[in-house]
Amino acid sequence: MNKQDQAPKPWLWLVCATLAVLIIWVGNWILITYWRGWPERGLFGDSFGAVNTLFSGLAFAGLIVAIFLQQKQLNYQREDLELQRKELELTRLTLKDQKVEMELQNETLKLQLFENKFFQLMRYYDQITKSMQITGVLKSNEVDPEAYQGRICFQFIWERYSEEMFFTRNQMNEEQVEQFDDEFYQKYQETLDPYFNIIELIRESIIRTGGINNQFYSDLLSLQFSKYELLLIFYLCGYLKRFRALRVYLEEYSVFSKLNLYDSETAQGILLDPANDILMYSKQAYRRNFI
Repeated sequence: MNKQDQAPKPWLWLVCATLAVLIIWVGNWILITYWRGWPERGLFGDSFGAVNTLFSGLAFAGLIVAIFLQQKQLNYQREDLELQRKELELTRLTLKDQKVEMELQNETLKLQLFENKFFQLMRYYDQITKSMQITGVLKSNEVDPEAYQGRICFQFIWERYSEEMFFTRNQMNEEQVEQFDDEFYQKYQETLDPYFNIIELIRESIIRTGGINNQFYSDLLSLQFSKYELLLIFYLCGYLKRFRALRVYLEEYSVFSKLNLYDSETAQGILLDPANDILMYSKQAYRRNFI
């Protein structure tokens, strides 16, 4: 048995106190009834007047002490409540700090996952550009036996595009130019499709990931483009409807800010018709490059 079980019950104390009061009261009644005469009894009772005053004073003092102790207990309870409130406040602040820390960890993890995916796609982009190959193409109405591999394919395709477009563009309206670009793209579709597909994947990865510096990663991609890549992207995305989403991305992230619109070697504009072609995109597409 524990100490709590061994302690007297409250009701037992109440019964003992009640019995004690009854015994004293009965004893007092017997004493007054059978002890001498009424005058003596009166004198005997009056002799306890001072005692009654003493006990009344003690009872009042006990009441004061009880009130004081109760007030002290209330103060203790108030202090306990204040301590609990402070503990709750500290707990709330701790949880808030943990929440902020978890959010930072989530953002860091999110960035790490994005960068893993982004740089993996960039490696695919590099592999695709290095593995590009063109063989058996027409050159000056003859079959060119030389094979073009790697980034030089962009230069070859651009030279074919600029030659054909230069001689026919003045006779074509916008719809005919779009048809020309579509037919030209189909000639090199086997070579260009993997390239534009990986560009599209990288674009989607950048714009669909929140909480990152999208412009920074877009600039990293743009830095990989050669001059001939940018020229092909400029014209094909400018006219072909299949690249409409990519065109919006090119403007929003100023991809052509890396395109040197002036060729220092030839002292001429790098575009086929600089005055008109530059208007195919908004100024945002050129950013620092636009004059």
